[in-house]
Amino acid sequence: MAVLHPAVTLFRPLPGEVHPTPAPPAPSPGLLRSGLLPVDIAISPDGSRGAIAMAGSHEVIEMPLEQLGRTEASDCDPPSDIDQLDVWVHDYPIAVGYDAASNLLVQLQEPPSLLRFEAVSGELLDTVLLPGERRYDWGHTVFHGRNNGVAEAVVCASCHPEGQDDGRSWSFNPTGLRRTQSLAGGVLDTAPLHWDGDLKTFRAFLREVFVKRMGESHPSPEGVAAFASWLDAIKPVPLSKPADQGAVRRGEALFNDATVGCASCHSGETLTNDQTVDVGTGKAFQVPSLRGLAARAPYMHDGCAATLRDRFGPCGGGDKHGVTSTLTPAQIDDLVAYLETL
Repeated sequence: MAVLHPAVTLFRPLPGEVHPTPAPPAPSPGLLRSGLLPVDIAISPDGSRGAIAMAGSHEVIEMPLEQLGRTEASDCDPPSDIDQLDVWVHDYPIAVGYDAASNLLVQLQEPPSLLRFEAVSGELLDTVLLPGERRYDWGHTVFHGRNNGVAEAVVCASCHPEGQDDGRSWSFNPTGLRRTQSLAGGVLDTAPLHWDGDLKTFRAFLREVFVKRMGESHPSPEGVAAFASWLDAIKPVPLSKPADQGAVRRGEALFNDATVGCASCHSGETLTNDQTVDVGTGKAFQVPSLRGLAARAPYMHDGCAATLRDRFGPCGGGDKHGVTSTLTPAQIDDLVAYLETL
């Protein structure tokens, strides 16, 4: 059984509501028979069917809405009798919709184009090439789709959407819980990689994760360079302007105070010394970059801290992880205010 399954949760509005509001208990996700990396969904004009763009498997699936809410409690496999139409588009679909006649409209990233399919048979009716410069990038393609054509259930973007992170902590056997790390902001400059710091180079990462765990083919030397170049171009999530500049300034002073010690490990342009250090959390872990920290909750290697303030609580490692036990609650607030600007 695969680790990840494509699924759609159907929210229905209550009578009189303009927007759907989930009511407890939350609806169960409807598991889909096939597909990889869903990125867009559309509802047919009569409201009876839905179409989902699967970027990773280069297809669009279309099915009755009533089946999107179906799931079997016995296991994670989708029902075998789903009325599902699979439309292969052979390229990277980024958007899907319907026209007035309920034909499927699919937008491709490369080549930039619109395709129109007959929704019952899946027959291609029209292709419209869109104007503009082509921007094919092999690294982007590999990150979002299968490199070897094998229809597996996971690609890089499954856990790292837009090169960021999914906000989850995954349990690996025998490693234990590991919080998904963001790949934005020049992650390759922070090697060794992974929380345990066990992957010294990008090539080691490709062998262990890309090939061994994900079942991909190892890229050529040119492919490795293109992949690395694309990863290094991912930018952190833009940050909001802080509400209290005074708190930020006070927090910055605390961060750089040698008696507190934050900057002794989180230093330089990448805000990490690239070392593997025991900070009181049970074993030595790689010092993570703090860039884009405000958008990366939960925190710590296992996601035990729901907020930045929680990182200074029991799961944060105590004074081995920065001498903060002597700080007042107001000083912790100032430190958090500064960390949210990084």
